[in-house]
Amino acid sequence: MNGRAAPIMIRSDVATDQHQQRRSGNYEPGQWGLDIPHQLLQAKYDNAAAANRTSAAYSGYSRPRIEELKMYVKGLLEIKHVEENDETNMVKRLELIDAVQRLGLGYHFEREIQTALEAIAASSSHNWAESLHACALRFRLLRQAGIPVSPDIFKRFKDDDGGFKAEIVRDVKGLLELYEASYLGLTGEDIMEEAKAFAVKHLTEIVNNNDANNVDEYSSLVMKHSLELPLQWRMQRAETSWFIQLCQDRQLEPDISPLLELAKLDFNIVQRLHQNELEELTSWWENLGLIENLEFARDPLVESFLWAIGITSHPEMGECRKAMAKVAVMVHIIDDVYDVYGYLDELELFTTAIERWDINELDKLPRYLQLCFLAVYNTGNEMSYANLKQQGFNSMPHIQKAWADLCGSYLEEARAYHYGSIQNLEQYLTIASKSVASSIVLIHGYLFSPTEILQNVDLDLLTEVDSNLTRLTSIIVRLTNDLASSKGELERGDVVKAVECYMRESRLSEEAAREHINWKIGEMWKMVNEDILSSQGCLNNSSSNPMLPPTYVNLAVNVARASHYMYKHQNSKAPFVVKDKSRAITLLFDAL
Repeated sequence: MNGRAAPIMIRSDVATDQHQQRRSGNYEPGQWGLDIPHQLLQAKYDNAAAANRTSAAYSGYSRPRIEELKMYVKGLLEIKHVEENDETNMVKRLELIDAVQRLGLGYHFEREIQTALEAIAASSSHNWAESLHACALRFRLLRQAGIPVSPDIFKRFKDDDGGFKAEIVRDVKGLLELYEASYLGLTGEDIMEEAKAFAVKHLTEIVNNNDANNVDEYSSLVMKHSLELPLQWRMQRAETSWFIQLCQDRQLEPDISPLLELAKLDFNIVQRLHQNELEELTSWWENLGLIENLEFARDPLVESFLWAIGITSHPEMGECRKAMAKVAVMVHIIDDVYDVYGYLDELELFTTAIERWDINELDKLPRYLQLCFLAVYNTGNEMSYANLKQQGFNSMPHIQKAWADLCGSYLEEARAYHYGSIQNLEQYLTIASKSVASSIVLIHGYLFSPTEILQNVDLDLLTEVDSNLTRLTSIIVRLTNDLASSKGELERGDVVKAVECYMRESRLSEEAAREHINWKIGEMWKMVNEDILSSQGCLNNSSSNPMLPPTYVNLAVNVARASHYMYKHQNSKAPFVVKDKSRAITLLFDAL
């Protein structure tokens, strides 16, 4: 196969009477082989039309044009003076900020956006926000920015009986904003739950009766998109791609057209950076040669890199993305070892070797686990060396602890499967929130982020998998994964997942159990919203630690968002299937 050695069929050196035939992952073959990233990249470079679209982003012409467009957008965002009760002007500014962020340009204008929103927040006592659209948009943008805003502003839209007024159902634009705002609610904010239920009910009715409600095609498309997943839960890079393409098909106002031009240029520039990173990772993975020597493992490179893009896509975060992708690749392989292939006694030995981080443990392992151990050990040491060389910081204790914690949780699950332990949902999530591996990916991402001085941060706090924000986002990742893939994983002999745990515990149907899991995901997001505000200094009563650095908070929240994207349309038997491949090509290779 392209000059590479044939896979080595490996048998365990550890023989016991308890060993039976090894389980199989039953993964659908051939989704992303080692050659695929190279082939896709080369095809794009060979395609003249695609090359013409992408090369403009690197021409001598476009660089000055980009700076010109940035200055134009800064001018639009600047607020010299805010008139009291000028709702029209306020709404235009809010819609501009929303468009800038949804087009993926917010990171260029963070200071200008924050200044504008603070001015809007200070402008009045909400007297100007008479319309539902203005009120809900203002609430959402202020809360996203960590600026205090009370949900009581929505009380004006309720009737004497305590329900939302019937007439606002006719305000489709306002109803949609109310829906999006409701997903920034916190635990105990009952009015936000009422708003969500009201908006979902009536938006669904409108979408299902387009003709009767005289809803245009654009509005219908936006509503369907939002009802599938709220903006607060969406992977930002994928949303940017979707929103740019949506705007391209509309007649835009003259002052917004330059914004779209900048968004397309920026998207293509960042996409090219991502392609270069994928090429580097492909070479690294190919040189490692691990997948060719493990008959049971899937090839997770592109999937892992998509996770990294979902967690952070900004151009300055390239080293962070590559570190997270490398760790995610290793996590996929080690997960297959514990979930599918390894015998329990082998896994006990492997876990001990990882916990001790000791090369002398190698001889106790069967050959396939020797390969896995050395891959993890060498990659971890290389990353620690890079931290020491580039930042003067010894990250080895934190990397070692992260791997020990992860493998320890894998071993607990393997024991539960081996001994047939029956768990309720909360018992399951105690371990599963650790074994989902969000923590290890996040700590490596943070270690390679350029915006923080590591010596001034308590990394022990970040590597503690039970810390509030990490735990919450990990539970979201686990539950979204289980909803998408639990049937397929049970078929290959994996441990019982969240849906099955709750069915056994509650004696409810699968449909009812899935409804409960979806409800629990929503409850987790309310607590994540609290932790975000706490980290921004907006709340004083949160249980989370407010000392978490902003970069880590963003990474942690985005891993939950990425899980919704990665698992939303997942096949029950394979972790990454053809339709996901099409989505990956759109994000990684299709220029706008």
